[in-house]
Amino acid sequence: MTRKREAETARRRGIPVVLKVLVLCLIAFIVLLLLLPEPPLQEGGGMTAVNRRMPALRGTVNPLAKTQSSEEPLPRSALKRNTVRQIQPGETPQRESRTQAAPPAPVKKRIRPPPAEPKVARLPAPTAPAGVSALPSKSDIGGWLKSQAWEFLGGVDEQGNILYRFEVWLEAPSGVLGAIKQVSYVYDAPSATPEIRRSGKAQGGFRVRFGGLICARKVTIEVTMADGRSTRAVADGCKALN
Repeated sequence: MTRKREAETARRRGIPVVLKVLVLCLIAFIVLLLLLPEPPLQEGGGMTAVNRRMPALRGTVNPLAKTQSSEEPLPRSALKRNTVRQIQPGETPQRESRTQAAPPAPVKKRIRPPPAEPKVARLPAPTAPAGVSALPSKSDIGGWLKSQAWEFLGGVDEQGNILYRFEVWLEAPSGVLGAIKQVSYVYDAPSATPEIRRSGKAQGGFRVRFGGLICARKVTIEVTMADGRSTRAVADGCKALN
């Protein structure tokens, strides 16, 4: 009896579940009907108007067709590119005139002149600054050299040769003598004593004396200016004798 009661109780509990499932199925069926499209309208002859609602496909290409049928019209752009103008009756065919390019003008070669010889810049002669006397030239110094000689009284050497005294000086303008600080002389004679003498006295022309048997053919004169500049000149001591 207990088992029968439990089975009856289980059956009664399962009835609401079944009812719920049936209600859900009914609701789903109604929703499906609402979502379905309307059936197509029928026209005369039993043919449907489905074709009217189908959109026309334009610009589609049949992938299976190898070449385009001659019956299908070509697009206008293709006609413009591929269409050849037809010759009207009575018209003579004309060839397209091809404009010939003018020959290029000959290029004139520019003849380059030979490179000019580089000009050697001549340096200006050094000029003395303002207030400083210029160095005298060698020719002027040689022309200024003067000399005189006289015998020693009773002066002879061991061989009995007469000894002479030679005096040399410069006869230059007073302005030049005033700018000179010192003059040295090298009296190149075999018996000259001494061989070198110096003088710093402008008065008298920087005079010096040498002793010897003969005059010197070569006298080296070095002139030193007051600012320290110096120059040398060579003159003939025998020609300078009075």
